[in-house]
Amino acid sequence: MFVALTNQVNGEVHREVPNSGFNEGQVVCNIFYSTDCVAVKNGNLPVYLENGETKIFVPKGSSFF
Repeated sequence: MFVALTNQVNGEVHREVPNSGFNEGQVVCNIFYSTDCVAVKNGNLPVYLENGETKIFVPKGSSFF
């Protein structure tokens, strides 16, 4: 599980997070919106947050879905 959050209420935050605990190429999805999925690339988890959004990523196909 990876939790991403921001307190920036206006605008967008984009980060490439290294060492997320997920494997290269692994697809992870936001438990709040199961279609919001990203893949780990070059060892980084791409995270996009908008307007104070919070996301919790788990591996696609896990028991959350």
